[in-house]
Amino acid sequence: ELYSEEFRADLLSIRMQKLGMPANAHLRKVMKSYAKFFENKERTAKLAAFKSSYTNVGQLHVDVLAVLTGTGINTAPGVIRTLLMNGLDIESNKAIQNVKKFGNEDVLWELVKRYTGYIYEDGDSLIALASHILLTTLSITMKATCLQGLEKLISEPHQRLCYSLVNEWIHSNEDDALYEIARTVEGKHQLERRFDGFDVEELIGSECFPCINECILRRYMLEISENIIKTDDILVAVEKRRTLKWYKRVRYYYDGLLQVAQMQRFYQENIGGFHIAEHTRLWSEYTGNYCKMDHFYRRFHAAFGKSLKESSTVLDDLYKNVADYVEKLYKNWYLATLSKQWTMLVKDELIKNSALPGIPQQINFYDKYVKPITDSGSRVYVIISDALRYEVAVELVGQLIRETKGSTKISSMQSTFPSTTKFGMAALLPHRELQITDDIKVLCDGESTDGTVERDRILKRAQGDNLSITYKSLLSMKKAERREKISGAHVVYIYHNAIDAIGDKLATEDQVFDACEQAIIEIKNLVRMITNDLSGSHILVTSDHGFLYSYKPLEESDKAEKSFFAGHVIELDRRYVIADGDCTAEHMLRIPLTQFGSKLIGFTPLDNIRMKKQGGGTNYVHGGVSLQECVIPVIEFKNLRTNS
Repeated sequence: ELYSEEFRADLLSIRMQKLGMPANAHLRKVMKSYAKFFENKERTAKLAAFKSSYTNVGQLHVDVLAVLTGTGINTAPGVIRTLLMNGLDIESNKAIQNVKKFGNEDVLWELVKRYTGYIYEDGDSLIALASHILLTTLSITMKATCLQGLEKLISEPHQRLCYSLVNEWIHSNEDDALYEIARTVEGKHQLERRFDGFDVEELIGSECFPCINECILRRYMLEISENIIKTDDILVAVEKRRTLKWYKRVRYYYDGLLQVAQMQRFYQENIGGFHIAEHTRLWSEYTGNYCKMDHFYRRFHAAFGKSLKESSTVLDDLYKNVADYVEKLYKNWYLATLSKQWTMLVKDELIKNSALPGIPQQINFYDKYVKPITDSGSRVYVIISDALRYEVAVELVGQLIRETKGSTKISSMQSTFPSTTKFGMAALLPHRELQITDDIKVLCDGESTDGTVERDRILKRAQGDNLSITYKSLLSMKKAERREKISGAHVVYIYHNAIDAIGDKLATEDQVFDACEQAIIEIKNLVRMITNDLSGSHILVTSDHGFLYSYKPLEESDKAEKSFFAGHVIELDRRYVIADGDCTAEHMLRIPLTQFGSKLIGFTPLDNIRMKKQGGGTNYVHGGVSLQECVIPVIEFKNLRTNS
């Protein structure tokens, strides 16, 4: 025995040797107690795969429990987590039944007790264990006064261990199971009713129970429906909750509240109205600050619309009340007040000429922005996104600045009147003069401007190799095809249509704000394609017109009849009318179509009134002279990574 190694030929010794165990009496005794466990080769192989160092029996117990509960994490938290994930009813819990058959149930409950402080009693369900762990975790971030009556379910000495278990679980890819367990515990102990009685400040830092989010959201939504908006509190709460668990499940509600708070702050800063004496100054204020209200409104309804697709029955009705408040603030105060001031400032000028003095004009776009680049010998790409409203373009600029290596700036110009596709698209082309035919077609130096083919012909007339192409056509091409297509071109016009294609249809107009998000994504991808695949260095992004949109249908009092006009009406749309020069109309702004060399007269309703018209929607409109319709963005992007 002194000369050579000790050798034992019995089965227990062989098993211990294979697992690298020291041959001490304590380990032999425990191994012997697990004889039934080792009868199965698959269980034995899983145990060996842990490659644990068995210096004491504790790790052996944990490893055996890990195999029997079905987890690959051979730690106490791993075993307890998997135990709960197998179901909260002990009789149907496969992990518990495996431990009973092939392991030692007393060892399991001793492990649970040492790690969490929970003491199992016959007849308990695993809801009791889940409650103990989650409430002990909660007691770290929530004041004891908020948990009165639940003290028996909390173990202060085990707070950190329970918190560690839950924190590891909550940030794993098995968090869906924890969510359902937490929901069960909430219901068992009526936690939602309890939390509803606390101030938001007492809830804001805790995360393990999903109902905490609902209690916070419900509190703010109820206050908003009662015209109580705690702007700073909401901003702080959203920022805090954004970093905590379960936020993504209610993110559209929080994002909506964030926009409401931003709108309310804007309202408080401009509560006296928009009393500016010059139209050029109001234009400047809109492009610099006032357009933020349009942005907040759009972002609110984008979030609100998405929330309806991921319905939460406990919050939906309250969120709709919030939407009603937003509608009143946006339409009845912001649009009404801003439009009234704008109309008052520009009506005398528009009666003389549709082009407002002191503001850059869309009709001069090519000469002002495109020609200087081509004259310098560089190629320029012009992305024209139908109905890309100014505030959407501002968001696009922010994302381009953050995500690309380019120099980006935005300016504005006034659209033609009417501010619609056929007029705006024509104005953006190179031309000496624009004309309107008797059937209200728009010509560019006598040429039709109706489609991509016609616009391509006009661009080539300016310079032979210039090109007009749609976004979809360019996207469908391979890289080599794109390069060949634009080869030799000095000017490439790319026509993109994500917003107007959705907003201009009755069936889809309520999705227009989703379309704005999609437009931003597509234009960013187009910029990357131009800079990376085509080595483009100069890109302009602009639009033919903007749009007005309000979520709630208009009242009949907000609509104008064709009968308001005395004379021959040639074309009527929601926001404009084109008529003979002798036509008159009450309560309408009369605008000569001098930019098109025409003697015809245009009319547009004052403020945000719509014309009655068969078919189509009334919530999404364009064609008038409101700032949302006629402020056209011009984004100038220069790629800093190429000298092409």
